[in-house]
Amino acid sequence: SLRDDYAVSTPELDAFVTLARIAGALGARLTGAGFGGCAIALIEKSNVRALTESVTLAFAQQGYHAPMWYEFSPAAGAEVVL
Repeated sequence: SLRDDYAVSTPELDAFVTLARIAGALGARLTGAGFGGCAIALIEKSNVRALTESVTLAFAQQGYHAPMWYEFSPAAGAEVVL
């Protein structure tokens, strides 16, 4: 909805989301305020390499800046410790 409703996406972010889905992501989307910000993909660890390689190659072919990658693993949420 950030892309369609608010027009704050970029071709790079849209390409990332498309390529993430092709690489097997369960979901991918723009995060933050847009305008060249960040995107996130929820993807199996075994598919991370395919995603990073395909996006990096596609960005180079399109003349986009090389993407920066951060890999995170889900963890339990915060809790109150008494």
